[in-house]
Amino acid sequence: MKVNAPAVGKNFQALTVLTAFYTFALIVIGGIVRVSGSGLGCPDWPLCHGQIIPPFEFHTLVEYSHRLTTTLVTFCILATALVATIKYRAHWWIFRGALLAVALLFLQIVLGGITVLLELPPTVVAIHLGNAMLLLATVLTVAALAWRGTRATDVISARANSPLSFNLVLVSAASIYILILSGAVVAGSGASSACKSLPLCNNDLIPTGLLPIIHMLHRIIAAAAGMLALYTFFRAAQVRMERAISTIGFAGAVLLSAQIFVGAVNVWLQFPPLLAGLHLALAAAVWGALVMLAVILRSRRAATASDEQPRASGKPIRASLADYFALTKPWIVALLLTTTFGAMLIAAQGLPRLDSLFLGLLGGACAAGGANALNSYIDRDTDKQMARTSRRPLPSGRVQPRRALIFALALCASSVIILGLGVNWLSSILALVGIIYYAVIYTILLKRATPQNIVVGGAAG
Repeated sequence: MKVNAPAVGKNFQALTVLTAFYTFALIVIGGIVRVSGSGLGCPDWPLCHGQIIPPFEFHTLVEYSHRLTTTLVTFCILATALVATIKYRAHWWIFRGALLAVALLFLQIVLGGITVLLELPPTVVAIHLGNAMLLLATVLTVAALAWRGTRATDVISARANSPLSFNLVLVSAASIYILILSGAVVAGSGASSACKSLPLCNNDLIPTGLLPIIHMLHRIIAAAAGMLALYTFFRAAQVRMERAISTIGFAGAVLLSAQIFVGAVNVWLQFPPLLAGLHLALAAAVWGALVMLAVILRSRRAATASDEQPRASGKPIRASLADYFALTKPWIVALLLTTTFGAMLIAAQGLPRLDSLFLGLLGGACAAGGANALNSYIDRDTDKQMARTSRRPLPSGRVQPRRALIFALALCASSVIILGLGVNWLSSILALVGIIYYAVIYTILLKRATPQNIVVGGAAG
């Protein structure tokens, strides 16, 4: 099979690994900041005690080290995105992942500033940690794809049967992610030491009081997620035809076992700060191992699909949901929703009302997805002429143009209704203006007239 994507250079591979390492270090240091009570070691932001170089005090230095690591991660992620944009746009998932990492990093910085300015509200602290885990998953994905490549020939065992299911890995990763968030809620609510015995809570089968219940729910989630993840790692360790999978499976099982042991010791020793920080670091490592397994399995599946006979250009009645989803260009939607979410947090000076947050993001997703689908419909002729875009649903014939247009218009109409009735009519009108600007001014006029189309057309976002 002919592959148009260039080989990934060793320098870029090293950069992606360094970025993943520093991102993991950032999460670990962030955990130390939280468990040591240093979250307000620098009470202002972006300066620290009004200075660039802070006072030499323990809590201040711990928090300042977290900010310095954030700066280092920022440079690495921006450099990765820049190189990916210049040299590796043909590697779709590397390019998209690098851009998504920039968006998640921006949101992480905004959440960090809000956390400090609002003096560590538990909800924002949990969201901050959750976004950090998504950022870690993104940079790990980019690193894994950069080292493995995206060509079918790079995946030796693509056709081999595996005892490990991709869906099993996804469910396990989701359960560990929920577990990490529940741990953040426990720490943020002050429920860490609410249960002083194990396995029961204060020797009670059914705890009483809000904080003991929160703590016990975390244990229940930990038991369920831990057993599922441990089973997944054991299955991965049995994959003999690909050493990377079996190695990650064995390492993941060891990390998860250590994380369970440290969690138990935490209870017995009444949560000393160093062990609490180690507990979070091990949880992040387990999350990272599951993400790596998912990436490897996904690349094997993609390689297998690429070697099969191509699908017929005329689908009889309906295209797959994945094809319609691809019409919305979800990686662009994710970038726009990230900035939308950050703006909503700033406007509300914290977490907005959940109904407004959900409807605002849903309406924004429909608006961006509908505009992108319109863009795909209008550009279906020119997309056939580029190797990078020729396999999209419309130029490849997997989705009929008329159905794509109906789908796009339905999304656009839904966004106007959702934002108007669920948020406010100003946001609804602005979304409609953005859709028209993107579909008409940018796609129809600017893209075919000037290379400055991206600069001017960016106003739609």
